[in-house]
Formats: sequence, C-alpha cells, structure tokens
Amino acid sequence: EAMLAFESLAMPKAAFIYAMPLLADRFVDRFPLSPMQHIYSSALALMNGSPPTAEKIYNELGQWNSDFVFPSRTEAVNVLQAMKRISSSDGRFPLLLGDVLANLGRIGEATVEWESAIQKDPTLAQAHRNLGLYYWKEKEDPGRAEAFYRRAIDLRPKDPTLYVELSEILSGTPEKVVALLTDLGTANFCRNELSENLARAYNEQGDYQKTIDFLGKSSFSNWENRKTSRNLWVAALIGRGKNSLDAGKPESALEDFDFALTYPRHLGVGRPADPNEAEAHYWRGVAFLKMDNKEKAKEAFEAGKASAGNEEYRKKCEEELGKL
Repeated sequence: EAMLAFESLAMPKAAFIYAMPLLADRFVDRFPLSPMQHIYSSALALMNGSPPTAEKIYNELGQWNSDFVFPSRTEAVNVLQAMKRISSSDGRFPLLLGDVLANLGRIGEATVEWESAIQKDPTLAQAHRNLGLYYWKEKEDPGRAEAFYRRAIDLRPKDPTLYVELSEILSGTPEKVVALLTDLGTANFCRNELSENLARAYNEQGDYQKTIDFLGKSSFSNWENRKTSRNLWVAALIGRGKNSLDAGKPESALEDFDFALTYPRHLGVGRPADPNEAEAHYWRGVAFLKMDNKEKAKEAFEAGKASAGNEEYRKKCEEELGKL
C-alpha cells in the first residue's frame, strides 16, 4: 500500500527507497513463487529509472503460470504496462493487462491486449478463451467465438469451463454439442452443466432414450431451486411416451408419463409443495383415452388442471374435461 501510495503521488523514487525494501522483506523473499510481488517490484524499479534492477527482479521470478495470477487493482494497469516494456516478448503481461481492463469495463482495450498476447504466445489458452467470450457475449458472433474456444480446448483439453461455455455457444446445433461433450468423455464431467447440456442436446435430437439412459447413470448436487436435471429427464420421458402413443402403444406411453411424476433422488430435485405437472397429467389423460378408460382420463385431466404453472397444458386439460 505504501508503494502504491507513493507511486500514485508521482513519487516513484520515494516508493523505491522506502517501500521497495519492505516489499522485498515481506513478500518477495518470503514468497519467492508469488508472481505479483516480483511484478510490482520489477515495475517499480523501472518507474524509478532502473531498468537493470527491473530486469534482474523479473528474471529471478523464473517460470510462472499466469493462470493463477489475478491482478484486479486499478494500479495494476500501470504496473503491467511497465512490465510489457521490461519483457516485450512475454504474452502473459498483455493477457493480465487485458483481464484488468475488462474488469474495469474497458472491453475494447482489453481485446487489443488479448490479441497481442496471442501474437506473442499462441499457447495462452486463457487469452483464446477471453476472446471467445468477447465474441460470444459482446459481439454475438458465435462462429468466431467457437473458433477461439476450440483453440483454447486444444491447448487445455481437460478444462471443464471451456466445454461448458462452448456447449452453450453451440446450443441450437445439438449434433455439435454431442460431438464436443462425448469427445471430453462423461468420466470427466465434474460440473452439472456438462451433463445437462449433453442431455439437452440428446433431447433436441429427439434421442430421448439416450437422455434417459444417460441421466439414469448420473447424479446431481443442485443449488436451491435449480431443477434443470429433472426437467430434462421429464422432457425425455414425455417425448418417448408421445412416440409410443404414435406407435399405438398407450400402455408403454403411460408408464413413461407416470414415471415423469416421480422425483428420483439422484437427480437432486425434490418434489415442491406446488409441483408443475400439468403436461405429464395431460398426456396421461390422452393415454387413458387411447385405452378407452374415460374415468382414469378424467382424473388425469383434473389433476393437470389443478397443477401449478404451465398454463398451456392446464388449459388443454380443461378443454379435454369439457369433452368428457
């Protein structure tokens, strides 16, 4: 704090004389592998007009991984700009500078730094990911975003965050999502979103059996009020049941519709006080009608009408009751 205060007051010499020994004693010497302490010390030496000292401190750092460095202070902008002068070929400094600028809302400047980082060091997966995120969220250009994310995955093939985000970019093209996530391998699914996005893609392809089989072998630990895992499972059961109805198999369809009213523990979703079950009850009623059981059909439609949520299927249940 003393060093930054002197520097902000345009007193880099005071910072160098008074704060530098303290920084070295408290941080650099005690935590030799902490990159930011070396970075601040090196930058301060350069600001004080001592490039040889700056280079010496920087060289003492040796190998370091920018993945675990998170500068966030506004003062880090000047520090990282100084480091770019000390080591102009090191892509990690424009990468980190871009991160700080993005955090400050200066997205346009951040992208320039990330592009510079890639030019200096094409192996920086995080820079590719950041640019992919920019083209996805800011520019709404999924094609360019996909290209950056795929390069990031090539560089870091086991990073689950990259797969989660790319599978969301590819939503609407389920065949690409399935190919992406099966390439990762379900054994490496350490986040719920990976399982959910694969199940959603199966459903979008109409491959309900794969969804049911896959979710049947998966387990979820959901945040409060998160129901995606079960919603996808219910959608698959109802989809398979509707296919059975079309095939003239109402008994098989009814089994799926009944099962859609349950809450398997492994999906991590409990039955709420007011469950949204109108769609399942509606299709149960349709299945009973196919079996000429109007009494059971009426019970199903009444349950659907009384269900919470899903106004579309509540209205359909009410319409069917009017016909009985």
